[in-house]
Amino acid sequence: MERVVKSLTNKAALCTVLAVLALAVLLPAFGQESGKKAPAKPETAGEPPEKKSGDDKQQDKKEGDAGGEKEKDNPPTFKKEQIEKAYPVGEKLTYNVSWSGIHAGTAVLEVKDKVRYKGRECFRIRSYTDSAKGVSLLYTVKDRLQTYVDAQTLEPMRSDQKMREGGHRKEQYVIYDNKKRTAKYHKKKEGKFVLRLEHTNVPHGIQGALTSIYYLRTMDLELGKSYSMSILTGRRITKGVFTVAEKKRMKISDLGRFNAVKIAPKYIEVPGQGRMKPGEGLFVASGDSEVWLDEDTGMPLLMIVDIPVGSIRVELSKKEKLPGKK
Repeated sequence: MERVVKSLTNKAALCTVLAVLALAVLLPAFGQESGKKAPAKPETAGEPPEKKSGDDKQQDKKEGDAGGEKEKDNPPTFKKEQIEKAYPVGEKLTYNVSWSGIHAGTAVLEVKDKVRYKGRECFRIRSYTDSAKGVSLLYTVKDRLQTYVDAQTLEPMRSDQKMREGGHRKEQYVIYDNKKRTAKYHKKKEGKFVLRLEHTNVPHGIQGALTSIYYLRTMDLELGKSYSMSILTGRRITKGVFTVAEKKRMKISDLGRFNAVKIAPKYIEVPGQGRMKPGEGLFVASGDSEVWLDEDTGMPLLMIVDIPVGSIRVELSKKEKLPGKK
């Protein structure tokens, strides 16, 4: 039974890329240059970032950059209405996570507020995942993820994660420098954060597993068309491809009926980045998956992932505004 429950939570982690769950390892993992400085003062995932200092040098692994020659593309630009649709400040979405009809946990996704980070106006988004009491008796899941997103380019600037899955605990964060096109991964070890690995030559418009669903909300999704983006997930940068497979009106929990769009997601491996591994990001698993988004707002309504021991169903159960938000 424990093996089955653990399998359930691991597969639920694959849903994180739709910003419904935050169980998967989301942060980058490649290093290029040696002698990088790690922050001397640890930061707790989910807390506002503080200025870094210290001179602890870490040797990064030289596993290659994000794709050879530097691209000549420019940062993405968006219209005001696209940004407001993708990141409605104060939006809080609650999901019921079930496994073959059994309640397994709850996930919450929220656009917390707008703040300033490193001189840029940013959206602060958060994801919370908690296993149900029955599941927690065998395998506790309690994950917290927070990301700062540039309010103009919609590129992530910083992600913090604090996770507990079974007996495993981890704290880590990633800093994106979208001008230098780097992403630096830090992990807590022996009570302090150290720089572990670094991506270089990161593509413009890069998204994390949590932000990719918001990025989709900027698009006018047309039946039969595919939409792609670069996604930083686990130990590599990959290409996510999202195909609009179907449109229909469907009932979602007790919230009523929605005009829904079915998305078929998949990964395409990028040369030089290595093979994707199960548990590394969304839908890197055996079995089919389907995602349903609201056609008008783009918010995720329902996700179903088939796994060897049944299926995972993540369904929107509540939509509300955070206190003090209009």
